[in-house]
Amino acid sequence: MNEYLTVIGGMAGLTSRISITRTKGGKRTKTAISKYKLIHTDSCSKSFATNGFQAGVPSLAIMNITGHTTDNQFLKYVKISKE
Repeated sequence: MNEYLTVIGGMAGLTSRISITRTKGGKRTKTAISKYKLIHTDSCSKSFATNGFQAGVPSLAIMNITGHTTDNQFLKYVKISKE
């Protein structure tokens, strides 16, 4: 599934590059990677939850789909700003 999402992201033109910083064994590395290579099922799930929440879908309905059991977990997942 993730491979298909990567192909679709490339076809959609999500080719701009972003900087990724990773730390492994105390060594920090910085890499530039195309956005479409970072798309996976979890990003689709987060987008669904965030867009639904912003559109006014009740959070309990979304939580039933995403499997979150508390409002606190859900709000961290959708990463809604305080604004």
